[in-house]
Amino acid sequence: PGVSNNVQWRDSYNVNLRVAKDFKLNNLDMRWYVDITNLMDTKFLSYSGFANSQDYLAYMGSLHFDWEEGIEKGRDRIGEYRDPKIKYTPMRSININPLDLQELGVNYQSDGSGAIYLYEGSRIISVIDDGDGSYTPVFDESQSVKQYIRWDEESDKWQKVTSSLVNQLLEDKAYIDMPNIQSMTFLNPRSIKFGIQISF
Repeated sequence: PGVSNNVQWRDSYNVNLRVAKDFKLNNLDMRWYVDITNLMDTKFLSYSGFANSQDYLAYMGSLHFDWEEGIEKGRDRIGEYRDPKIKYTPMRSININPLDLQELGVNYQSDGSGAIYLYEGSRIISVIDDGDGSYTPVFDESQSVKQYIRWDEESDKWQKVTSSLVNQLLEDKAYIDMPNIQSMTFLNPRSIKFGIQISF
């Protein structure tokens, strides 16, 4: 069998810089220098930021890989990260349309995650009451739907989400569930060292 779900780390690079100036003082040869490591302040995700295996799996599960489908399909690699300034917004595909159910007066409760959902499928035109508090949806196969949806806390209703907002969130990688130990997530900050070397 071949390899399945093959995942690579994102490419990494680093730039260090040294600036030096030689001069003489009496009979001493002196060199003044500045060393800058990680000049571009490039961030590399560290395993140290994960609190436990569940934290790691939550991060991995939030990445969008090329074998996935719907809104979760992407080209992420391990090491992708979300800027701390960007609010975490989960993104998931869903196999039933809450908006259709809402229009039919059927309550489809949010899980409270604030996620954006993608529904791709047939429109629900009615529901059959199963008699136990649940419903079976009836689909109209002639009407296909593709909608981005999220639960709005203020109106207490499901609402459509524009594709432009979804595209921006995808570009910002807002869907990535970052490691829980924020102070240990990136261990390579830019550092600057000054020094003087004296030879005699």
